[in-house]
Amino acid sequence: MRDLAARCVGSLLASADDDSETVRDQVIASLRILAGKNLADVLQACCNWLTKNKHGDTSRKQRLIVCRAIVEILKSHATPGSIADKLLADLVTAAFAEMTAINEISDDWANEACTLYVELCDLAPATGMKALLEAIPSGQVPHYFVLKAASDFAALSPLRFLPFLKEVLAKLLPILSMAKQDNHRAIFSYAMGMFCDAI
Repeated sequence: MRDLAARCVGSLLASADDDSETVRDQVIASLRILAGKNLADVLQACCNWLTKNKHGDTSRKQRLIVCRAIVEILKSHATPGSIADKLLADLVTAAFAEMTAINEISDDWANEACTLYVELCDLAPATGMKALLEAIPSGQVPHYFVLKAASDFAALSPLRFLPFLKEVLAKLLPILSMAKQDNHRAIFSYAMGMFCDAI
């Protein structure tokens, strides 16, 4: 990316914390337009921003806007094979860290990060599902957003999800009885419903 374009992307990412919703929407739209000219560099800049700026040092609102911008860029410009495997892997790692950073299931930032993760799974199913499967430990209820991401991916792209269903069920069925809290029961029920719909 040319220096001027890189500075422009950096300024847009810094402006994602603006109090004005209109400004935040314009930031997303501008990043989407720039990505149309140089998809890989804009995505890399967004990924680097998420990775280098720690959760406690930036606002949730700003992180939400960066995640939403990446989602919009992927929906507008990305197709299978259009993004290098290394960049996809970096984006998957960053999105996973964002969606599992907190346990508040109603948080807009975590939900937007989950949406981003599902979009990435659609582009790189093996990479995305590998990380989700590794995050389902034996004898322990997984993070809420790990199950939500797998469920939403099954709903979005059943054919890409189904090759992983056997392994997902092999990990989830033994721990079903551990879902004691209401939010655990709700996400397990949602997940099983989405898996059945995918089939």
